[in-house]
Amino acid sequence: MGLSKNFPTSAGTEVLQEGGGSLPLMKKYNWPKPDVSLIAQATEHGRGFDDLPGRSPVRLDPCHTPMHYLQALFDPDPKSYICIADGGPQTACTIPWEGFDPSWRPALVVPSLMNAIRGKKPNGDTSRRLASMVSRRLYIVLETDFKPDDPGAAPTPIGELMRNNPHLTTPKELSAGIAHYWIDQGWPVALVLFSGNKSLHVWIATWQDEDDEAAARMFAYATARGADASHWTLCQLIRCPEGRRETGEEQPVLYCDPRFMLGELPVIDY
Repeated sequence: MGLSKNFPTSAGTEVLQEGGGSLPLMKKYNWPKPDVSLIAQATEHGRGFDDLPGRSPVRLDPCHTPMHYLQALFDPDPKSYICIADGGPQTACTIPWEGFDPSWRPALVVPSLMNAIRGKKPNGDTSRRLASMVSRRLYIVLETDFKPDDPGAAPTPIGELMRNNPHLTTPKELSAGIAHYWIDQGWPVALVLFSGNKSLHVWIATWQDEDDEAAARMFAYATARGADASHWTLCQLIRCPEGRRETGEEQPVLYCDPRFMLGELPVIDY
């Protein structure tokens, strides 16, 4: 299921990369602000967090590790590069895929493969994580991180929505309701995971499309329904499937559809 029939590159000024070659910088977009009425419509079905695993096209095996899921999502060549982090962005590092330890459970990952270990900024400085180091966009990741009202503070529209919803009464449940909506819309949802706090991350496949404008239209539709606009950034770090937060919380996969992955999820032999 493609978003378009042609394959994109983003327009903009070129930046030199380590190892030669260049890649255009991304366009700047003015994403729609979240619209509570649209969020309410998208979640009126009432399905929540505990309903997601039952909708998964494949059985979720507790023995699947971050390496298994990343292998399936990216189908990387051993010489490909992947950017991961154990804590905040300051801990990010880009490594060859062949150097990824099967026991690792990183907190964060860039949802596309990288083309170098380091990249160059326009001022000549090098960095371990730049948009110009991303080979191409493979997925957009939709995160809805709803905030409850603070005790004693003035009520907010989102807070009112959760208080008046008979089923989705917490940020985690409302975020799950939005995840169900993307699946209901027939979008190419490869994977849904819980952040370990209160939000969900929904991986939408874009690797089969050649037009970043089509992905942008989809992303604009999503931001109007609460998706975090910062996740359009090519080198944005997002929660790693089956990873572990820097504070120890698990990041379990709740839904998995291998049809929208570049590789195959292995069958675990017991």
